[in-house]
Amino acid sequence: MKKFAWVFTSTLVAVVSAGCGSTGTSAAASAHAGKTSASSIIKVGTATISGHKTQVLENNKGYTLYYYTKDTPTHSACDANETCAKIWSAAKAHKVPVVASVHGKFSLLKGQIEYEGHPLYTYSGDSGPGQTHGEGLLGEWWVATPSLKAASSSQSSSSSSASSSSSSSSSSSYGGY
Repeated sequence: MKKFAWVFTSTLVAVVSAGCGSTGTSAAASAHAGKTSASSIIKVGTATISGHKTQVLENNKGYTLYYYTKDTPTHSACDANETCAKIWSAAKAHKVPVVASVHGKFSLLKGQIEYEGHPLYTYSGDSGPGQTHGEGLLGEWWVATPSLKAASSSQSSSSSSASSSSSSSSSSSYGGY
């Protein structure tokens, strides 16, 4: 699996690799200390989902953010599973992001960014900005959009979207997590 590392800010590092968990950091993060603000960690971009241009939440490098339907506002199910955490890297921060163009609520769960109570992740199968290869995987992973509804305290609500044709991975690549 290719290794990718992305510096969001000095307070947000998401490492997506087969060798690192969701809590990884990099030397690059330290080198960029103080160069970006918490408000630039998350932005709204456009990606194609099921053949339609859709507004999506992205990190500051343009990589699509996702949510997992097994998560709750108080628990990240992926973080507790090593295989899952290697494929889906938690979006981390020390400060709650502020995105002026988004009306929903951002928060933090043990340093992981949440939107409307949904912990956010990047997907290792996305090799560039604007890709949505994780959309609909296992029927449990969905692109986070600005219109995402608030999660319930017992379980995050699932998306009604069908699996995207841009998804090239199969459930067998997850080792049955």
